Amino acid sequence: MKKYISAIIAVILAASVVLLVFIDGKTRPVKFGMGVVASYGACNDASAEGNGNGEAIVNVAAVLVGENGKIIKCVLDCADSKAQFTADGKVVEAGEFKTKYEMLKDYNMVAYGGAKLEWYEQADAFANLVVGKNVDEVKALVAENGKGTDEVINAGCTIAIADFVNVIETAVKNATDSNATAKSTLELGVVTSQSGKDATEEADGEIELATTIVATALDADKR
Repeated sequence: MKKYISAIIAVILAASVVLLVFIDGKTRPVKFGMGVVASYGACNDASAEGNGNGEAIVNVAAVLVGENGKIIKCVLDCADSKAQFTADGKVVEAGEFKTKYEMLKDYNMVAYGGAKLEWYEQADAFANLVVGKNVDEVKALVAENGKGTDEVINAGCTIAIADFVNVIETAVKNATDSNATAKSTLELGVVTSQSGKDATEEADGEIELATTIVATALDADKR
């Protein structure tokens, strides 16, 4: 009996890169951290009517943290990647994987979800809202069902924020001394690739989604 692809494996390769910046004597170095929280999403069996698929969700945050654990800057993204396989155990070749932020308006929350703002706009709204807050204050922004409090909603973020909060908490915990300053610009690079092998009579098939993340803190000259 032919074996079938039964699971999607998400391998997360996280690299935090601090680029050195010049300090003018008036600007104090701050802590710089990155957080990665990965989970499985939906997994559906293949059938005669359609391909099966598995989903890997990787939430990412980068933060600059100042005195008393207050967040100075924050950026957010999410790699929500799906891999497909056929009913006879063949791996379906993947196209380009884009993060939710990279999709911009093509994420279509406004067109098809009735939202007022797209995902990237809501992520920016929440990232801006947490500036000046410590982790406990950020966690206090979560209301029922993972949604945000009125403060969050009024800021323009109406989607569930529990994943944002978790990954920001991780990033703050990971923050270490650096040469970044409050003037530094945070950037995230997130790349997902797929590899795998088809199922055979002797063995199950396998699909691997690998997501590599790099966070950078840049000075005014993008160094």
